[in-house]
Amino acid sequence: RDCREAADSRFAAAIEKYHVEMNGFREELLQTVADMFNSRSSKLDDYERMLKQEYLSNDEMRASMQSKLEASANAAQNMFETLMKRVMQQSPQPQPQDAS
Repeated sequence: RDCREAADSRFAAAIEKYHVEMNGFREELLQTVADMFNSRSSKLDDYERMLKQEYLSNDEMRASMQSKLEASANAAQNMFETLMKRVMQQSPQPQPQDAS
């Protein structure tokens, strides 16, 4: 009976030691995962911030280019109208032809 109690005591001590080691391992593993998550999350936040800035910059550039394109189209239209007016003013009137 003493042998059995000694074996039970050793088994209980081994189980306790195993639980302590497993808890330590689990804590280290959780810390590693948390560190990796925080690192990646931080990088993703930075990427998201950069993408938003680029999107805003591209949107502003697009709006600027659109307004310049519209202004250029209006200027071209005005030049064409002016040219057509000049052509219409300078075109000679058709002369009646003699029926000979």
